[in-house]
Amino acid sequence: MYTLKDGRIIASADARYGGTHDARSKINIATAYSDDNGKTWSTPTLALKFDDYAEQTIDWPRDNVGKNVQIQGSASFIDSAIVQDEKTGKIYLLADFMPAGIGNNNSIKNDSGYKEIDGKYYLKLHLNSESAYNYSIRENGVIYNDTTNTPTEYTVDKDYNVFQNGKYLYVEQYSVKFNGTNLIEYHNGNKVKMNIFYKDSLLKITPTNFVGYTESSDNGQTWSSPRLLPTFMGLYHNGTYLSPGQGLYTDNGRIIFSSYANRAMVFIMSDDGQTWKGVQATLPFANATAEAQMVELSPGVIRTYMRTTAGKIGYITSKDNGNTWDNVKYLDIVHNTSYGTQLSVIKYSQEIDGHEAIIMSTPDSTSGRRNGQIWVGLVDKVTNEVNWKYHYSVDKPNYGYSYSALTETVDHKIALLYEKYDSWSRNELHLKNVLKFDTFEIKDLVNDSTCV
Repeated sequence: MYTLKDGRIIASADARYGGTHDARSKINIATAYSDDNGKTWSTPTLALKFDDYAEQTIDWPRDNVGKNVQIQGSASFIDSAIVQDEKTGKIYLLADFMPAGIGNNNSIKNDSGYKEIDGKYYLKLHLNSESAYNYSIRENGVIYNDTTNTPTEYTVDKDYNVFQNGKYLYVEQYSVKFNGTNLIEYHNGNKVKMNIFYKDSLLKITPTNFVGYTESSDNGQTWSSPRLLPTFMGLYHNGTYLSPGQGLYTDNGRIIFSSYANRAMVFIMSDDGQTWKGVQATLPFANATAEAQMVELSPGVIRTYMRTTAGKIGYITSKDNGNTWDNVKYLDIVHNTSYGTQLSVIKYSQEIDGHEAIIMSTPDSTSGRRNGQIWVGLVDKVTNEVNWKYHYSVDKPNYGYSYSALTETVDHKIALLYEKYDSWSRNELHLKNVLKFDTFEIKDLVNDSTCV
């Protein structure tokens, strides 16, 4: 969630059609907005979507066999984050882009999906009948045969749909159904535009993960065609994975999103909203899903709080607007499982107890994603240290509490969107109506909480 300059709250979430499974699955990115501080919401819009599989809302089986079945062939998006450029008003929504059948666990890890030609980086493609990536998407969407360095009859539009000789090519869409616990993926007779992310495309993208974005210039009512970001880890490394939640708009106008790779945070930055760079911060743990959120404690001083494998929330600090980062430290106030959980953190606009303050949402349990809490931290302006003075229990300790999102409303309440179930538990897969929204008065978070 993110509160825009005019007070509108905009929210995004995975629209998951294959139960609650992560990618590999059929997932689009849905957005909705509220102009009355969360009391009512617009009809959801799919800001990022693929059409290779139909948008079916079916009951996913929850028995011990069927619950583990995943859609195998669909392209998907996952894990969105939002920020607004306060100079231009433009909204940026980033997400992970996954080609057909690809998720975090099976994406190629030593390939960016790009190739270098004459000092420039281009998306590479392979023709269906070939194994080598002998083609690339050059300027204006023209697909080149790289062995001859000549343009082909193929091009792509801004949505990565494929043309041949100026005419769209089409593939047959898939639907899914269950026969007992057996998932059947079948052509349904509908024709959709061929796309380089689809498994039946004539020309295919590398089966690895990418990060891309879409923009809105009308406060989230409509969204632009997607744009893939360049590789930030080199040609022979897969893309980073985006941290879902908010991006950060800094005091000096920089846009920053956090993402992660093995043993590294990678901050995706832009100073003009057009060109992007990646800044790395080394992490001391391997293979961690180091989803992170950022707050600007004071101008140029950015604190990043992250999921770790240490059973605690980690944090790193930059004192130069994100260009360099110190080593990881850990919070002792919250205890997580060894696999951790995403968290949300925002800077509050009003003082609390005479101090600037930040608000954090996180589960606090070593036995699962449960016991959701909202913490209030008071900032020392001199040292930038945070005194986590208050915490408030969102629900009963045994209730599930997984990914969450915070934002401040225009009347200075704290809005919370969260998953009210344990998304890691195999016993709680495919539960419905688990995304909950609530608002809190600061006085309740402070007066009804535990002071530490």
